[in-house]
Amino acid sequence: MWQVTYSPGTCALASHIALAEAGADYRAVRIDFQSGAQRQPDYLAINPKGRVPALVTEHGTLTETPAILAYVAQSFPAAKLAPIDDPFALAQAQAFNSYLRSTVHVAHAHRPRGSRWADDPVAIEAMKLGAEDFIEKPVDITKLMDKISEAKDKRMLVLQAKSVKEIEKILHAKGW
Repeated sequence: MWQVTYSPGTCALASHIALAEAGADYRAVRIDFQSGAQRQPDYLAINPKGRVPALVTEHGTLTETPAILAYVAQSFPAAKLAPIDDPFALAQAQAFNSYLRSTVHVAHAHRPRGSRWADDPVAIEAMKLGAEDFIEKPVDITKLMDKISEAKDKRMLVLQAKSVKEIEKILHAKGW
């Protein structure tokens, strides 16, 4: 049985959803960020980065959402979580995952956790305002993801969202 670590409200949600969609035999283990559990020796032995998610498998431990998503998709090809038989379509999926991870996620993180990057209150407030502007900005995710959404049988409602804010609302409404 695999084990995935998570903390509510984090990007570990994507790995959890992928495992559930794939029908994987796994156990979700909550890491309590409020108590600092991610910095404790027991957790650092699993993920020295002190972040979630971490996926513990019979082959070893994987960290970083894009790597975990690719591994789950390739481990459960019948679930059709990614177009693994089409190198170009798979590259498009990876490009989108990279965009979410390196752009959307970072912009979102600046809003509540600007103190990770700066200690000047003016700079923190500027990051927060910049993140709010980005999150409210309309994006055409459906156009970017046409091929991938077809491969996923349009199961992901987030593809119909028009902004990052709408994606957040959909995920929270679904209880994810």
